[in-house]
Amino acid sequence: MKIARIAVFVIACAGLLFAQMDSSKAEGKTKMKSDAKTLTGKLVSVDLVANTIVVKTKKAEDTLEVAPDAMIKKGKSTIAIGDLATDSHVTVTWKMESDKKMATKITEKVMTEKKTK
Repeated sequence: MKIARIAVFVIACAGLLFAQMDSSKAEGKTKMKSDAKTLTGKLVSVDLVANTIVVKTKKAEDTLEVAPDAMIKKGKSTIAIGDLATDSHVTVTWKMESDKKMATKITEKVMTEKKTK
């Protein structure tokens, strides 16, 4: 009888331990997703010296620093920051770093021409 109680106690503790590990993993994923924010708008300017971009949204213009390891894409192709075209439509993923908006991913929308008959 005593062995059965100990076995039940050990199984219950193991279950609680695994439940806590799973919930901490879920919290970590949620926290990572909540840190990154997305901004969509028109690319106003690119400053290669300061490594910044200015994006005009419906509400205002935002200046963002571009992270040294930022992924910059045009369609499916990877490009350099200098290859971004002003007046193009961009989506920027950013996070706050040292009280500055730091762009970690910039995607320039590829404009497709409509086919005429």
